[in-house]
Amino acid sequence: MILAPEVDVSAATKSDPTGEERSGGVMRGMLRGAGLALVAFALAGCVAEPAPPPDLEAGRGFDRHALYWLGPEFEGLPLTYLELDSEIPSVVYGDCDASEHPCTLPLDIQITPLCRHLKVVSVTAEPQLVRGAPLGRSDGAPVLLTRTVQIKVYAYDEALALRALQALRSLNDVEPVVPASESFPPPAAGVLGGSRPCA
Repeated sequence: MILAPEVDVSAATKSDPTGEERSGGVMRGMLRGAGLALVAFALAGCVAEPAPPPDLEAGRGFDRHALYWLGPEFEGLPLTYLELDSEIPSVVYGDCDASEHPCTLPLDIQITPLCRHLKVVSVTAEPQLVRGAPLGRSDGAPVLLTRTVQIKVYAYDEALALRALQALRSLNDVEPVVPASESFPPPAAGVLGGSRPCA
């Protein structure tokens, strides 16, 4: 059952010229109706449409930069979304029901060119290496810094994000092509420290 939000109707109760207070019943009814309309509108906007299946052929043909994924599923999470048209391509595993409340996707892998916003990625002087490449952080998420791209992984927990980074492999044929068992080439010497420009 959906209830209209509580509305303060004290301003709708007014005195008429004779000094008697009149009821704000009409105004109260109008406000309650407006509240119900807003709730219905908000709920209608939250109903998620089923997404089309990920277009793997488009992913394989993606040529702006290297693209990595975890296969058709990872730890029981199916590949649910492949976003290639935005500035930040994403490979998403699992889903959530946004019709009930705002939710976080279980595993969202975002791949961008290395030089894009590199200055906002925090990297320690001696960073942890994952598969041969340094690990930084941005927006609280781990970011693997490779020779050509940054791979940021948002996950519902840090351990899942790190396991995903260990299992990534190439989806397209843009260099560097990296199978799941091999290391990622790190950024060129001096790029992360700022002594060499990122190009």
